[in-house]
Amino acid sequence: MIRNFEYRLPRITTGFRVEFKVNGDILRGLCRDFTEAGIRAELDGAVVVGSVGTVILRYASRVLEVEAQVAYLERHQTGLVFLDRTGHDRDEALQLMTLLAK
Repeated sequence: MIRNFEYRLPRITTGFRVEFKVNGDILRGLCRDFTEAGIRAELDGAVVVGSVGTVILRYASRVLEVEAQVAYLERHQTGLVFLDRTGHDRDEALQLMTLLAK
């Protein structure tokens, strides 16, 4: 049986603060991995797979605020995928990745 190759975007291991605004609540936590497509975070509250909210990432002088959906829950970590990103949002995510990689 031949398996299809599944390309994964480059990930950068991080440890900065993140907020996730969902259903009127603000969950705070740590961003553990960052890609241009989303993040893996440890949040201080419970979320449900499929929930949509706003992720706010702050690193150095950069702030990235983008709509995201909960893609998975694994142990104490939450996978959030960025949604409906404009060209500006993609550029901001790439600039943040470049800053993190230094």
